[in-house]
Order: sequence, then structure tokens, then C-alpha cells
Amino acid sequence: MRHILHNDYEIQITGERFQNGHHYYYNDDYHYVTMSTDNKKVIYMEQFALAHFLVDQGFYQTTLPIPNIYGEWFFKYKGQQYVVLKIIQFQTSARQAHGQTLAYFHKLNRSYPYEPKHVSSYGGWYDLWIDKLTMYERHIQDQETVRSHPFYQLLHDVFPYIIGVSENAVQTVRETDNSSQFNESDQGTITFQRYDRHVLNPTIILNDLAYDHLTRDLAEYIRSIFLQGEKDAVKEGKRFLQDYQSVQSLSHFSWRSLYARLVYPIHFFDLIAHSFNTKDLDGCYNKLQTLIDGQPQYEERVQSLYEFINSDYKLGRLPELQWS
Repeated sequence: MRHILHNDYEIQITGERFQNGHHYYYNDDYHYVTMSTDNKKVIYMEQFALAHFLVDQGFYQTTLPIPNIYGEWFFKYKGQQYVVLKIIQFQTSARQAHGQTLAYFHKLNRSYPYEPKHVSSYGGWYDLWIDKLTMYERHIQDQETVRSHPFYQLLHDVFPYIIGVSENAVQTVRETDNSSQFNESDQGTITFQRYDRHVLNPTIILNDLAYDHLTRDLAEYIRSIFLQGEKDAVKEGKRFLQDYQSVQSLSHFSWRSLYARLVYPIHFFDLIAHSFNTKDLDGCYNKLQTLIDGQPQYEERVQSLYEFINSDYKLGRLPELQWS
């Protein structure tokens, strides 16, 4: 890649480093990273616009796409399409608590003036979740007729539960969307595809950017800690939300949306999607069994968090999870 940066981008590289899962090239001015672009160009162009806005807002750790000397944004290398991204300044450490840092990120980026068409899920959870449930249900039925691996038997056994909690989440979203109890914080903002402490990382990679309601990121982080075995996960979730609220208050609408997103069994759907594209069904079986074994604890944690929230915000009746 160095010769491409030199010849096609006229960038003089003085060193390389590997950090946070990425291979960076650098000189006295900037760091650079090359990323494969598997998505459609229209998706990347929307993410390009989001990245430029973030830099304008002072998030200098965001990767910025740069064109080559021919004015082209993409290049081919060994049959794969790539883009070159520039980083103005690595983030060293966050000045605030995690929840506060994410809240500032969401609050500042509500001013993004456009709603993307291809990387936005804002206001569309209901349809997206219904479509996902329907698609997976059909695909699983098709696979069961041609594949006899124990993974599919286990998936067949647990799928009625997955359908049940999915319908609970969808119903909550539908009821929440009809509510008028929302505030300025419920406007769309720049978020992440799958949030995993991104605002604390040295760089923000534009491939990870999305546009949605802020509870997308809140739920992803809380889900991740609830799925881990840490005994203080609920306490950590509460502290994270309290820190977030010290900067950005959450509306009745937001709390209900957060609950719905935690109820929706995305972690099961992620594994199902992975099983469609792998030959390691033994590994999928083991992971599915682990999720099943851990789901009662996950439910308890979600319910405990809900009780904490509801004691202050009176969310009204929400569907309770129940393992069966």
C-alpha cells in the first residue's frame, strides 16, 4: 500500500503503526489508513459526509476520505476496492466519564442538517424489526429442510421464544412511536452501526457511522455489558445512564425506546445471520447454547434496569420478559 500512497496520492510516509485493530501509515502531518469498501458507494458517500461534519464539530480523530491525484475517491488493489482515510489527530483519552462523552457526541451532532437515505434507521425500527423477523423465520424454515445439523434443531427449539420477545419489542416501539412525550433530544443524530465505546477510541472509522435515535448507541453498550458475566453489570449500566443524563436528559420517549431495543433479541439475530455465511456450525451451536444459558440472567438485568428507570420516570406498563 505504501507505493500506492506515494504514487497515486503523493503522500510521503515516514512510518507505520498498528493500533486498535488497524494498520496506520504516518508522516509529520497526518496518519492514514486504507479501508476496503464492501458497501455500495452511495453508503460510503453518506458516511463521508457524516465524517466531514464530525471533523467540523471538532472530532479530529474521525477518519476523512481523501481523493487521489486523479480526483478519484476509490482505488482497486488485488481485485478489492479501497479508500484512503486521513486522521488529523488521534484521541488520547476522554476528559469525561464514558456516558458524558457519548452524550456530548450525540448532543453536538443533532445539528447535522440532513437525514441520510442509506445509513439512517431513524423512525424506522418498527418496519426494520418486522422485516428482519420475517426474513429470518423464512430462511430458518428453508435451512431446516436441507440441513440436519444439531444447530438447526437447537435454533428450531428456541425460535418461538425469539419470536415472542421480538413481538414484545415491536409492540413497545409501535406504542412509543404514537406517544407525544418526547423532547429535543429525540431528534436524529449521528450514531454508530454497532456502538462499542467508539467515542473513547483513538480514531472514529467512518465505516462505523450511522444516523439514528440516540438510544441506538445507549442500548448497544448496555446490551454488551449485560451479556458479559460481570456481577456489577446492572450497576455499571445505571452509572452509565446517570453520567449520560448529567449532560443530555432523556425523554419518556427515549426511555421506552431504550427498553424496546434491549428487549429486541439482536444478539440472537446476529448469530443467526453469521450462521448463514459460515461452515462452522459446531461453533454456532456452542455460541447459541451460551446465549440460551445466559438469557435468563440477561432478562433479569434488563428488568432490573427497567425498574430503576420506571421508579423515576413512570413509563407505564411495559411487557415483561419471561424465559420459557
